[in-house]
Amino acid sequence: MGKSSKLTYGSAKIQGFVWQDYACIKPLPEDVNDDDLKKELKKNNCALFRFLALYKSQGIGKKSDGILGLSPHKNTKD
Repeated sequence: MGKSSKLTYGSAKIQGFVWQDYACIKPLPEDVNDDDLKKELKKNNCALFRFLALYKSQGIGKKSDGILGLSPHKNTKD
């Protein structure tokens, strides 16, 4: 995590850091501590997903709002 990566996707060239977050069906409690996190993630049907947090882009378009969705590639390691 936090590794800088470059990616060419179609005509776009982007750079950013590989990052991760959770998407949950139900929100996690605000006061959840590190010891209970795994239990709460399972209980709330959360899924881990990785993405590229961009800091540089070329070829995306001038009206881009900074949110970029790309289909995942087939490399299950990344």
